[in-house]
Amino acid sequence: MSSPSIWQVFPDQTKLASKIADAIKCSSLVGQLLLNRNVSSINEAHHFLNDDWTDWPELPNQAKFMGLLKKLVSNKSPICVYGDYDADGVTSTAMMVDLLRAAGCVVDYISPHRFNDGYGLNMNRINEIATKKYAALITLDCGISNAKEIDALKAHAPDTIILIIDHHKCPKILPKADAIINPQLADSNHPAFHLCSAALVDYIFRTSPELNIDPSSHLDLAAIGLIADVMPLTKLNRWYVKKGLEAIQSSPRPTILELCISARINPKEISTHDIGFGIGPRLNAPGRLGDPK
Repeated sequence: MSSPSIWQVFPDQTKLASKIADAIKCSSLVGQLLLNRNVSSINEAHHFLNDDWTDWPELPNQAKFMGLLKKLVSNKSPICVYGDYDADGVTSTAMMVDLLRAAGCVVDYISPHRFNDGYGLNMNRINEIATKKYAALITLDCGISNAKEIDALKAHAPDTIILIIDHHKCPKILPKADAIINPQLADSNHPAFHLCSAALVDYIFRTSPELNIDPSSHLDLAAIGLIADVMPLTKLNRWYVKKGLEAIQSSPRPTILELCISARINPKEISTHDIGFGIGPRLNAPGRLGDPK
């Protein structure tokens, strides 16, 4: 005989559920379900149920980062974007290259070869970047652990502006880049604390209106990066994924449409499961087999 099922039941929080229900005009059952999903404030409950997100504080170093980027954009400077070869790196690279080119910059990008380059920056690529005399290097989904390589680039090309966007754990000694965007440098309660690199690209442009670059047309890529990188789908992450799925369902870009056809996914009904097990693996595959470019 099979063993009996063991149920784990969330604690009944009738009073708190009713308080949430009164505040956001819903049933107490919905209030309890929100508590079951670790929604801990009225503000979070509003965000969970509604399409708006109103909490957009700056990240550490964001003002400096965007100030340097604004100068590069104003000067139409030549920029090298160096992104990781996984789905988050690929989507964040696509976003940054597309947005900067639309702003008038000359942008090259490097997607490293897993076997020839390994993860992150390496000395061969540093020499290549230094030789081409870019005004700036922007790393995406990597760079936070490349202090030695960044020192080498500064030694070879001291005028190169180095900007890092990475969400991986920060080492005790940070690389000597000109500005670093990493949510791990923020307080753990910051709404962007669990964003991946693709969503961070959207976040910094969205919260820096003085640059006059609107990332809204790339919400689909931000959502794919978050899901494929297995980030927690709560709070702001959940908002990004919801908006990104809606964008794909209403008007999929040709690349995503081709991936949907390959994975036998109906884009009008695409879900997080479809991206996690259909789209994400197809974006990861080239980088695992060799050259993702």
